Amino acid sequence: QYYYWLDEEMSKSISAANGVKSRASTSGPSWSQKAPRSKPEKIKGSAASKSNIQPSRTNNNFAKITTLIFFIAIADVLFVWQSINASIGGEGEEPHHVGAEAGLHHLHEKNRKKQLNEHVMQNKKAKQTNNDSNNVVSKFQSLTNQNQDRVITVDTNGNTIGNNTNKISVQEKSEKRSSQQIDEIIAKILKSAKVEVDEETASQLPTWENVVSQYGEKPIIYGLETCELYRNSVKPEDRMTGPAGIFNTGTNLLFQLMKENCVIEEAKRSTTHRETRRNGIRWQAPWGKHNPPSTHRFNNVAKMWGEGINQTAFFPVLMIKDPYSWMGSQCRHHYQTWWEHRDGNCPNLIEKKFEHRDIPVNAKVKYALEWEGYESLTDLWNKWYEEYEEQAFPMLRTRFEDLLFHGEEVIKIACHCVGGVLNKDFKYIEDSAKENGLSIHKGANGLVKAMLQYGNPNNRLNGLTDRDRWYASKSLNSHLMQKFGYTAPPLPTSEGILMR
Repeated sequence: QYYYWLDEEMSKSISAANGVKSRASTSGPSWSQKAPRSKPEKIKGSAASKSNIQPSRTNNNFAKITTLIFFIAIADVLFVWQSINASIGGEGEEPHHVGAEAGLHHLHEKNRKKQLNEHVMQNKKAKQTNNDSNNVVSKFQSLTNQNQDRVITVDTNGNTIGNNTNKISVQEKSEKRSSQQIDEIIAKILKSAKVEVDEETASQLPTWENVVSQYGEKPIIYGLETCELYRNSVKPEDRMTGPAGIFNTGTNLLFQLMKENCVIEEAKRSTTHRETRRNGIRWQAPWGKHNPPSTHRFNNVAKMWGEGINQTAFFPVLMIKDPYSWMGSQCRHHYQTWWEHRDGNCPNLIEKKFEHRDIPVNAKVKYALEWEGYESLTDLWNKWYEEYEEQAFPMLRTRFEDLLFHGEEVIKIACHCVGGVLNKDFKYIEDSAKENGLSIHKGANGLVKAMLQYGNPNNRLNGLTDRDRWYASKSLNSHLMQKFGYTAPPLPTSEGILMR
């Protein structure tokens, strides 16, 4: 009603002003007439009337528009106030939660109850999982006692899904862990990663004998003597660690496991570095995790996680992988490595067009600061790790396979080495540690696939021809192979190759 009244008043005002203007214009001569010089007072009087009417009309319109805006603002405030009161009303609302702040209180309370409910459900699920684990262990022990001469395969629900009648001697049982025990350990790893496998997958998981035959019974870690040196030379709040290693050696897996399970408490107070979780665990070495140290340490700043980092204060954990398995990984994801190969003919170490002599297929790698050429993939593996063997700064060196089958033990040692604290409940990573949206990482193995791939010795030589195997046996650094517990595979017995 106010709007209608205001519009009517404004119309009247405008009409009145127009009437005054009309009368003023008729009181003087038109522009086409020549006014007599003896009567200037009429023209003067007409101009005076115009100058008095125009300011008055402008002021009235401005006042009315201002009043209109003021009442609209008040109406909006009242509408919002009523909406908030209506939204927080209802059964069970506390009487003192009124006004605009009550709406925010209601929202926060709703979110808090939702989080609390999720926490309760997680606790219930965790208790159920622990009970299931205890049932699995009990069933393992029962089956072991009743079947001393059998290898029993049990799924994560404790159901027997198959058996093997291979005999295990009493002496073997006393000297090392039995197949039942390693199966139990693998089941524990999968359970910690919240992984459920079907019977077919469980039957394909590696046995302890498979793992030991390739990598030994215990993890291999070098550089433990440098841990104390590092802790004594770097202040606790400035300590930080992360992975280094050539492509496809588990650097992303190491970062994920360290990030989820290790905390350097003093890193929260650091002024020299800052991570998302403020835990001192970094994604890579500040000079670039895939770059050779002699040419890039102190000379290069990695584009990711390298800016502003004191490279001397960084403690790298160097990852290495069995060179035979590593070449297969390079075939799946070559990264910044280029050499002649194609599907069905990879890793292609030898030029196939030369039948009577072995000509290696050269490889090139694009590092951050330079291109580097190598005689072959085996030469790349050799020289990259030989260079790290020559470094004197503190670091740990361990194997990808140990991270896979002894993850908790390796992470515990690496964490304590830099003065960190291991979380109470160790978390494994089930999904591929490389699945971060980058196309270069598509198809990377998750935990179960990695166990199937690297736990089965039959997969080690995939893609290698007899000539490739002979060349690899001659060209790989035997000292590095022996130091990290990688045994040379049996050589092929092809007559043509033996003659050469």
